[in-house]
Amino acid sequence: MRKLTVFILALSLSFFTAYSQHGVENGFNVNVSGGGITNIRTIPHKKGETKGDVYMADTWSQGNVLLEDETVILDYPLKYNLKSKEIEIKIENEIKVAHYNTVNSFSWMSLNGVQNFEKASVYDKEIKGFLEVLADGEKIKLFSNAYLEILEANYNVTMNAGTNHDEYVKKEKLFVYKNETLTQIKKTKKSVLSVMKDKEAEVKIFAKSNGLKYRKSDDIVKMVNYYNSL
Repeated sequence: MRKLTVFILALSLSFFTAYSQHGVENGFNVNVSGGGITNIRTIPHKKGETKGDVYMADTWSQGNVLLEDETVILDYPLKYNLKSKEIEIKIENEIKVAHYNTVNSFSWMSLNGVQNFEKASVYDKEIKGFLEVLADGEKIKLFSNAYLEILEANYNVTMNAGTNHDEYVKKEKLFVYKNETLTQIKKTKKSVLSVMKDKEAEVKIFAKSNGLKYRKSDDIVKMVNYYNSL
């Protein structure tokens, strides 16, 4: 009995030593000999689907669509897909899709009033989608171009922190149409005033006296409307 106990103990020690030095080749391939753990199979991290709303407005907005063939679609719920550049139209229990190439312009009612959109390629063939008309005057027109950016996943497996999916984020670019040229402007004092140089002094006084900010789109609209009135 004593001999059997010693044999079992020796066998256990032998197995433990082998396990410690060479690891187990059963899915993990652990090898601790020769200076550290190597050849460990990493469990792959699966990236999730891109999340976020791809529509300019979260809800349906009642509006009108003018097609390129001059057909007018009046008073239907609309959505503008910023990813596909398509207009979705809810007709009874169905959703119809108007491709970008078939649409000339559209408009809808929002909490801010009527919003009008024109095809961007009319002003610049390199820009796809639709531009929202923010200000429309004889001197210059101000447009907003809404678009999507992707915020990339930043999940850290080791720390178990961050997000494991990309996310759509809505962004905006401002454009001014003047002298038959579409120019992008930044929300800075220098950039905004650069398209109104002939009345720069007057616009600066107007902005200052009314507490307007060059970084705010709504305030830039007021400056452009004032400039068009001069």
